[in-house]
Amino acid sequence: MVPEGTGWSHDPYGAEIVDGVLYGRGTLDDKGPTYAALFALAALRDGGIPLRRRIRVIFGTNEESGCACMAHYVQSGQELPVMGFTPDGAFPIINAEKGSVKLRLSSPGAPGGPEKLTALAAAPAANMVPETAEGTIKGPPERLLPLRRALESFAADREWPLALEEGEGRLTVRPRGKAAHASLPELGINAAVRLLRLLGALPTEAPWRRAAAALGALVNEKSDGAALGIACRDDLSGPLTLNLGLLEVTADGGLAATLDIRYPVRQAWEGLFPEVQARVRDLGLSLEVLRHSPPLFVDPSSELIQALQRAYTATTGQEAFLLAIGGGTYARTMPHVVAFGATFPGDPELMHQPDERIPLERLALITRILAAAMRELAQ
Repeated sequence: MVPEGTGWSHDPYGAEIVDGVLYGRGTLDDKGPTYAALFALAALRDGGIPLRRRIRVIFGTNEESGCACMAHYVQSGQELPVMGFTPDGAFPIINAEKGSVKLRLSSPGAPGGPEKLTALAAAPAANMVPETAEGTIKGPPERLLPLRRALESFAADREWPLALEEGEGRLTVRPRGKAAHASLPELGINAAVRLLRLLGALPTEAPWRRAAAALGALVNEKSDGAALGIACRDDLSGPLTLNLGLLEVTADGGLAATLDIRYPVRQAWEGLFPEVQARVRDLGLSLEVLRHSPPLFVDPSSELIQALQRAYTATTGQEAFLLAIGGGTYARTMPHVVAFGATFPGDPELMHQPDERIPLERLALITRILAAAMRELAQ
């Protein structure tokens, strides 16, 4: 479950229906489409539709955190599908998914000065563009005053929304951005990037300022990986994207940042990683690869793609064109599987957002499309 975050006008776990629209975390990604698939299967059964192949529903519970559930399913020798789909992306059909890498960058701990950075926080998860970020500095009031003035000036020059809170030898810094999914960081404004910029520009010799400046030198608000030296693109899946999702102060007083990188389908990670290593090393930081998932590509002429195209077009009357995405789905965990639904062309980007929602009429249409797809694949 993606953490609910802030900014909701409805209970994120209330499943409230207002004017025919179902609100709640997961209504669109991916609990709503999962239930649509179950009802689609029930409709085939209740309708007595003859099928040549068996249909198996495989539930996972770890898609947002690395797909370890599906890795276990595959590695434990369970039966694999001849072909299949996951309703966890977009219609018409996603036959290409960018590669995904999660990196942790950290600075070494160092003796503190009179001003100490005691806490950092950003998004609840690495695959979210943080809407807010927060840093807390402690020290004598006379040392915090020039820091406050510098923060106010830096933010004002750039017209950045900034909240500052003082009390009992403490200064809390809260820049504000705009939330988005890490696969589409260009739709958001990264508050964590802004926080590093603010901290790295402060008039102090504290080691944490240098660490913030070093981390901030490796990210930029364009989210294109250029600051890390890995900006690239291909004509199939578009540009590389980079999101800074998590920030923390480590146990030894260092700083750590977690990056979510989505790289093009036709780009090998092995061709990018040496540049990442070199830039991180040059800034005196440590690097850990937390997770790597290679890209996915399924041939448009395959039986799977052809069947899904027939189902989509027969149900909607629309062309079933193919898509490439920056997001990662269960499709890449086993062969001959693609993401099929459940958003439609032109829909607003609501996954991982406040007030995530889905109209009930749209949920019914998804159910009909998935039922047609199951019938095509199983006959």
